Amino acid sequence: MTSSGMCQEKSPVTAEEWYQFGREEFKNGNVQEAITAYKTSGEISLKETDYEGYVKTLCAIGACYNSVGFKDKFIETVNHGKEMVKAHPDDVSDCLKGRLTNLSAIIHTYEKQDSMVLVSYYEAAKYLTGCEGGFKTDLAGVWINIGYYYYQRGFFDQAEPFYKKGLNALIEMGQGDHPFAATAYHNLSRLYRILMESEIALEYLQKAIDIRSQIYSENHPYVASSYQTLGFTYQQLNQYEKAEFYQKKVLEIYKNLNLQNTPVELSAQASYGSCLIYLERYTEAEQYLLYAINKLEEEFPDEEGRLALIYTYLAKCYYYQGKSKKALEYAEKSRQVHLGFPFPNQENLKITEGLLTELYLHAGDSLKAEAIFDQTIEELWPEDGDLSVIPAKKYLLSAFYSKGMLFYKRKEYEAAEEMIEKGLEILQAIILNVKTMEDKSFYLETTTSLFKLGMRVEYELFRQNKNPLHFEHAFRIAELHKSHLLTEFLNNQKAITYAGIPLHLIQKEEEIRNYLNYYQLQAKQTEQNNQHEESQNFRVKAAELQRTHDSLLIEITLQYPRYAQIRLNSPIIGMEDVRKKLIKRGTALVEYFWDKNDFFVLTIERNKLSFIKIDRPSAIIEDMEEYLTLISDQYIVEHQAYSLETIKEIERIGYQLYSQLLAPAISPEIKELIIIPDGLLGYLPFDNLITQTRTSDSSYRNLHYLWKKAVISYGFSANLLSGDLTMINRNNRGLIGFAPGFSGNDSQGNREIINNYLSRVTPLIYNQIEVENIAKIWGGEVFKGEKATEAAFRKYAPGKKILHLAMHALINDSLPAFSGLLFKQTSLDSGSYVARSLPQNDSVFFPSDNDGLLTASEIYGLDLKADLVVLSACNTGLGRHKKGEGIMSLARAFAYAGCPNIIMTLWQADDEATSVLMEYFYGFLKEGYSKGEALQKARFAFLDNHDQTHPYYWGSFVLMGDPSPVKSSGWWIYLLAGIGLLLLVIGVLFYWRRKD
Repeated sequence: MTSSGMCQEKSPVTAEEWYQFGREEFKNGNVQEAITAYKTSGEISLKETDYEGYVKTLCAIGACYNSVGFKDKFIETVNHGKEMVKAHPDDVSDCLKGRLTNLSAIIHTYEKQDSMVLVSYYEAAKYLTGCEGGFKTDLAGVWINIGYYYYQRGFFDQAEPFYKKGLNALIEMGQGDHPFAATAYHNLSRLYRILMESEIALEYLQKAIDIRSQIYSENHPYVASSYQTLGFTYQQLNQYEKAEFYQKKVLEIYKNLNLQNTPVELSAQASYGSCLIYLERYTEAEQYLLYAINKLEEEFPDEEGRLALIYTYLAKCYYYQGKSKKALEYAEKSRQVHLGFPFPNQENLKITEGLLTELYLHAGDSLKAEAIFDQTIEELWPEDGDLSVIPAKKYLLSAFYSKGMLFYKRKEYEAAEEMIEKGLEILQAIILNVKTMEDKSFYLETTTSLFKLGMRVEYELFRQNKNPLHFEHAFRIAELHKSHLLTEFLNNQKAITYAGIPLHLIQKEEEIRNYLNYYQLQAKQTEQNNQHEESQNFRVKAAELQRTHDSLLIEITLQYPRYAQIRLNSPIIGMEDVRKKLIKRGTALVEYFWDKNDFFVLTIERNKLSFIKIDRPSAIIEDMEEYLTLISDQYIVEHQAYSLETIKEIERIGYQLYSQLLAPAISPEIKELIIIPDGLLGYLPFDNLITQTRTSDSSYRNLHYLWKKAVISYGFSANLLSGDLTMINRNNRGLIGFAPGFSGNDSQGNREIINNYLSRVTPLIYNQIEVENIAKIWGGEVFKGEKATEAAFRKYAPGKKILHLAMHALINDSLPAFSGLLFKQTSLDSGSYVARSLPQNDSVFFPSDNDGLLTASEIYGLDLKADLVVLSACNTGLGRHKKGEGIMSLARAFAYAGCPNIIMTLWQADDEATSVLMEYFYGFLKEGYSKGEALQKARFAFLDNHDQTHPYYWGSFVLMGDPSPVKSSGWWIYLLAGIGLLLLVIGVLFYWRRKD
């Protein structure tokens, strides 16, 4: 007897006492001791001819064996139970027969009798319907098992309803913390992991872990199983260190339970080995995998499912080491084992087939690879073309991509184009149904290869026949690859705004979205600090709010059909629409597609299309880095700026970049340029590139900058520039400026991060003069010094046409959403926290809105819709680059807030020079020049009148958005006055005429 048994006040005597003792031992993870106790209970029951009690213990013993993977003993025990029922049918209740039949269905799965599995489950459900007491939850268990049946066969759309049917039944009977509920959450997590909805997967998995940890001890096979799934989920998210942490934890649990070399423990060893592959610890990984394979083959040869998966892991391990022959051997072995099942586990089979096709292609056997692709497409592509019913879209997506790559390598470009088009169709169907923004982002990042292949194919086709249709396809691919989430967000906001939705619903949607954003960011920050438990809790909260948000949007969709019509029917802008909406004579739109090894330039002019492939992107990156250092590094500016050598080097590299990036793509007569950057090009100020070199004159003032030749603006994407998604409120009036005072030793409350930042930056002296001068030019409100608080911005900025922010910016590259603008903090707002009520009637302490740091995440939630935002602060156009989305900058945050036109900085702004440049800019803007022209003329004026001619002082500001003019806030007053005067004159004339 175990120590837990010896501590009992009274040793078990009756069959029921031994049965309950077995349950306790099982909860504590002592599986063998539980089996012993159950057997004792069964012996007593059998001696007392209590066949109900005996069969009940056999069911419990079978469940124990199954929990640790002893398949043969499980089958033997359950079959013995069936024999007892057959011998004593009247002595065993229907409810217990239902429990036994549920276990029998699992045996049919193990014995590959697939036609009998569902029959047994539904027979079990028939027995259990109407049962009470402990058996009442068994029916919910049957529904969950049916869900798992569909899950294993790849019918994910059918699995989910059964999981939720069982879970909801448990919740309704007040058993939401039952072991079966944990199983449902665990299985739902695996389902959502496959569907690439990692946030929801993590939420459900955390619930499973919480329930199992409450019911069972920390050292328990079920808890280990959930941690193993957690490791796989983090592995899918490319967080391999975290995955390794949880897989090691699983091995420790099995070691503590003395379950080494059992099927479940050997499976855990293989999972750990799989994780080590991605950490590039191949020798170690191979040892774990080979050990697991040898033990399973020797002692548990009937564990074909586990073995097949481990063969795939080992094949991958060999492949990454360049041992292709061995890799092919094990991948083939895995596939054959999978295909030996009537309905193989689709997830594992498709992973194996994906690897196998790579290996065939590597070996030059494209016919075998193509046969696998064709089989997957034939299995999954719906006859009626309805993509919503495809159970495993990502496998189909992978097949189309791989087959497209195969055709591309054979130079069968038209066939490749067809595969890519279908792949993009599936990708859009996937993205539409993925629920969280983070998961959408992850999916877009991981499918970059599809966009890259598409660009390669369309380039080759366009090069062959110059057909504009191929340019159109390439342009669409480039647009789909850019700012997808920003476009979707603005499209959704546009739909809400223009669908006649009541104000209270709009406010509710905004409130939930803001809270959701807060939780998601806290989850990321705690995760970065290795606070895994806190991070999981925040993820759970975020997922709950995400569901609340989804439910609200469904409610809005049903009540306001125009919302869905606007939201779902906003196609990507086409080439001809760009010409109509954005291109006038002398204008060119240049769109880039950048990847590590692929660099394409698409140019649309009034009567010309250009599609160029640029070689050696890595060399361009080197030139960019050197160029940016020369024009933006403060040390060089202070010590070497005006040396002839530095000037010549800036001219040389600036001209070299222009010659590579723009000269081949645009006509010489172009006077206005719209640039849609991609990748690292988002950090480059094209304005300052050099269009031609000189032979004499060694001054910055006379260099041939691109901005002298053309008015330049930038866009997140052409789609966002087109105007369809513009959220400007035409009723907004006036300018508002903010210029807090910073002396260099300001105390910003108890926010250590702000204090640390302020201690390292120079004081701002000229920013207050800057906002005073622009207010004199344009008119408007100014908040300076102590009055320039975050609270004032939140209160007065909405409703303004122009926002001018002259202050310090804090840039957080690792967590861009925590980058922010530093306002003056008041004594009332010193990092305080306020309690808020959440939509799901929860309560939490949120950081005060007015803590002095207006973060990007907070800006996302504001409703500004200004025509122009001028971010007169350092590095406001910089941030971490995210594939498929762009630079995660403060400027992008203002775009989310409904401000499509932003002047931002690409390096540290000089306080005095910025003040002067902005005064010139607003002067020209007031005269009616476009935003782009005003910035161009401001640079001319600065260079003509100041000695600080190095680009560092005037070149960091660029315009993101529409370059057209901003109408002065006072024009409408004069217009009304003129109309009033005209009406007065007409009235007087009419009066005198009547009098005459």
